[in-house]
Amino acid sequence: MVRKIVILLFLCVISAYSLKYVLAESAQSPAAKDSDPNTPVNAENDKSEKNEPSTNSNDIPAVSDNPSSSDPNESNNQIESDDQDEMTLPDRSPLPELYKVCETILSQYVNDKGEVNYSLLRRKRSDLNNAMSYLKNVHPAQIMALNDNEKQAFWINTYNLCTLKLIIDNYPIQPKWYMILYPNNSVMQISDPWTKNYFEIQGLQYNLREIEQELLLLRFKDPRICFALSNATRGGAALRKEPYRAEILSDQLDDQVKQFLASAQGITMEMNTNTAYISNLFNIHRDTFLKSKYAEIKKFRQRKPDEKAWLNFLLFFIKDTDKSFFENHDIILKFKKFDWELNEFSGSQ
Repeated sequence: MVRKIVILLFLCVISAYSLKYVLAESAQSPAAKDSDPNTPVNAENDKSEKNEPSTNSNDIPAVSDNPSSSDPNESNNQIESDDQDEMTLPDRSPLPELYKVCETILSQYVNDKGEVNYSLLRRKRSDLNNAMSYLKNVHPAQIMALNDNEKQAFWINTYNLCTLKLIIDNYPIQPKWYMILYPNNSVMQISDPWTKNYFEIQGLQYNLREIEQELLLLRFKDPRICFALSNATRGGAALRKEPYRAEILSDQLDDQVKQFLASAQGITMEMNTNTAYISNLFNIHRDTFLKSKYAEIKKFRQRKPDEKAWLNFLLFFIKDTDKSFFENHDIILKFKKFDWELNEFSGSQ
C-alpha cells in the first residue's frame, strides 16, 4: 500500500514539472520565437525599438513617402518607353521615309546600267549609314501592319541597302589566295557574305539569306523578285535608280525582268540549234520557280518540272517573236557562266 502511495506522489511531481515547462514556453514572445537564431539579441532588441511591432499579422504595412520605394513596374515601363522612343512610332508607315533614303542613295551612286560607284559611296557613307540607322529603328508593328505589296517593297529595298552596306564595309575588297575561282573584287572574296554578316533591322539581326528566303521568296513565291535583289555582281540583278514602291511594284518587277532578259546576262537565242542560253539565276533559284504559279501552268508538260517552270516564266517576258519560237520548237535550255565580278563603275566612266 505504501509503495503505491509513493509511486502516485512521484507521478504527481513529474506532471507538475511538465505543466510548468509548457506554461513557460507559451509565455514567450512570438517575435522572439520566430526570430532569426543567427541574429544577436541586442540587434534584435534594437530593431524592435526602432520599428513598432504589429500585433495583427493581417495589418497592412504603411507606405513610405520615399521615392526609392516606388512601384518597380513603373520604372520598367519608363525604360520600355525610352527604348520605344528610339524606334519610329508604330502609327506611321515606314515606307515614305524608306523611299526617301533609297532615292538619295540610288540617284547619286547608281548609273543607268545598275552599276554602283562604291568608291564615292564609301567616301560619303553618311547617306548609307543614315539609311541603316533608320532600318534599325523601324518598329516591328509598322511592318506587321503593311499589306503584301508593301512588305515586298520594304524588304526588297532593305535587302539592296544591306548589300550596299556589305560591300562598303569591305571596300576595297581584298582577294583571298584560296578563292581563285572568283574575280579579285568579287563579293565572294568576303567571308560568308550571305550568312555571317548581320544587319540590324527593327531591332533584330538579319543576314542576307534570311531576308531573301524567309521574308521574300518563300513567303511570296514570286520569281520576279530574284531579278530585283542585287547581289553586287555583274551577273545578277541590276539596281534601279529608284526605290521599289508598293503602289507600282508589279510593273517595276515586270520591267526589271524584261530588262534583265534583254541584257547580255539574260537570254541568248541560238535558232539553228533550238538552244536558249539563260542566266544561271534560273538554276540558283530553281526551288523558287518550282513553288511558283509558273510550275502549275499546263504548258511544256512533257518537260522536267524545273524546265517547265522556267519556260512558262520566259513566255511572259520574252519578245513576241521569241515566244512563237519557244512554243513551236523543242527548246534546249543551257545556262550561261555567271559573272561574279563586282558591279562597280568609277566616277570617270
